[in-house]
Amino acid sequence: MKNALSDREQIGEFVPSYLEQMESRLNGLETPRVPTGFIDLDWMLDGGFLPGDLYVVAGEPAMGKTLLAMNIAADISVNAGHPVVCFSLNMGKKHFMDRMVAALTGIRLKKLRQAELTNDELEIVNDCCGKIKTAPLYLNVNSEITILQIHEMIKALSSTQRPHLAVIDDIQFLSSGDNPAAVAETCRQLKNMALELQIPFLAVSRLAGNMNERMNGYPKLSDLRGTGVIEDTVDAVMFVHRDYIYSENPESKDTISVIFARNNVGHTGEVNMKCDVECAWLSCLGA
Repeated sequence: MKNALSDREQIGEFVPSYLEQMESRLNGLETPRVPTGFIDLDWMLDGGFLPGDLYVVAGEPAMGKTLLAMNIAADISVNAGHPVVCFSLNMGKKHFMDRMVAALTGIRLKKLRQAELTNDELEIVNDCCGKIKTAPLYLNVNSEITILQIHEMIKALSSTQRPHLAVIDDIQFLSSGDNPAAVAETCRQLKNMALELQIPFLAVSRLAGNMNERMNGYPKLSDLRGTGVIEDTVDAVMFVHRDYIYSENPESKDTISVIFARNNVGHTGEVNMKCDVECAWLSCLGA
């Protein structure tokens, strides 16, 4: 481990590189933010994810937190062609591919899992898989992977092409449980890694609060496991909420809310999006 004293630096030593970065941005040679692929989310983030920042997307089961993370990963890697690395710690490769193909094609997950496809749908799936095959999307499904191994994998990948985003699904698997202290320490380590590697990290997290005790199940910051340290460590917290789960109002069935409860790099507030959970698909309301 580094000696903290060896990291000290007189601020003036950083000025030349800061000015170089600013000139690169002005000349369009460096993109300071990574667009999510969803214009409403990008507006809340002032243009997208910022390298070196840690973003947490949290929610109760079946709310769509993995759905949101995977749709963002698919858009950045498959549609925009930028490198993305995903650590899917609670999902195998086939399950991951089913969700990715569903998100990109709009074909229902059940049909993909049971191979109940028409000839036209099979052609669409083959075309989609061709795009995924050539996309700079990297996947690790080792549920026992450690923070150190994640660091080594991303660092090795960065030697050839620096990822535009690293996705961790989820923090509790990486922390080996729900212990708040362990979850908080994992968040600290992810934040430090994001800063060192200058890559935005998007980490999925479960909630600790009992949503069923509230009328609408609306999440709040105190529901985060490891609350306090997590709030102080992460740069933005996005809650995913589906009112339909609690109200069963048919008008809200195809709507998902992304709530920016904390955002040091943009705006706080709520974005409503169209969703089709059976197709693992999301889009902006105006799209």
